[in-house]
Amino acid sequence: MSAIDKDSLPEIGVGLSVCPGLEGAIQELLGEVDCLEVILENVFAGFVDPGIRNAGHPPLPLFGHGISASIGALQAIDLAHLQRVDTTARQLGCLWFSEHVAYTHSGSVDVGQLMPVQFSPCNLEFMARKIRTVTEALQLPFLIENIPYYFEIPGSSLPEVEFLVGLLEATSCGLLLDLNNLYANATNHGFDPYRFIDRLPATAVVEIHIAGGETRDGVFIDTHGHPVNAEVLAMLDYAVATKRPKAVVLEREKNFPPAEQLLAEVHELRRIWARHSPAGRRRPGRVTADNSAATELI
Repeated sequence: MSAIDKDSLPEIGVGLSVCPGLEGAIQELLGEVDCLEVILENVFAGFVDPGIRNAGHPPLPLFGHGISASIGALQAIDLAHLQRVDTTARQLGCLWFSEHVAYTHSGSVDVGQLMPVQFSPCNLEFMARKIRTVTEALQLPFLIENIPYYFEIPGSSLPEVEFLVGLLEATSCGLLLDLNNLYANATNHGFDPYRFIDRLPATAVVEIHIAGGETRDGVFIDTHGHPVNAEVLAMLDYAVATKRPKAVVLEREKNFPPAEQLLAEVHELRRIWARHSPAGRRRPGRVTADNSAATELI
């Protein structure tokens, strides 16, 4: 895949992440969202209907997301997994695919979590090589996502934002900026999230994730199971204004509220989007047969 060209990607809007247990609510909200995102491992396992995007008429734009490529692990990238990802994502009509700056496997052991990586120049070079392997294997744009980390790996010598920017500069990928993850890290490790956002190149920020969390014993935890808090919404307002992402996706993976509560959160995200996006006053984007996006005026 050639270097990501953000300007060539369609401006989509606000959407939801599809996960097991949420599909019923999404059916009710299809007319209120602009796009959907699906974790491809859930499709592989049969937990999510691969035809979910076709429930909209015409079909909603869809993004592929991953949780098991383990880009930060010492072992080589699983090329068979990437081939399956690429084939499935293209069959589903995904506009892009994203994965985490993390590792999930150590040798043959699945640790069951997104684990942090060492923020060091040596590891930056190592991970950049692995990301280039991913981008070369995929036939659609590839984004990396920042994760929450509750401890720093020994040997880290770079701020997280410098590490991420270094990866973006050394590879052809884009960025999926997760603002709840950023809020968790800024809160727990004592840095300014707005300075973090300022440091990110706008040309790389393609998508934004929004989610909720809670404080436990003085530590803010990214749970994906609580309402989005006001501080994260304020960060979204700033990030949409300054980075001009192509899409914002709300994640909710447990403690599912009534559809009306999800709808209220979607509407708040849409109000923020509309304040800054040229397409903010348009109807949801739809994907045409050639996988391009079209919009209809209200």
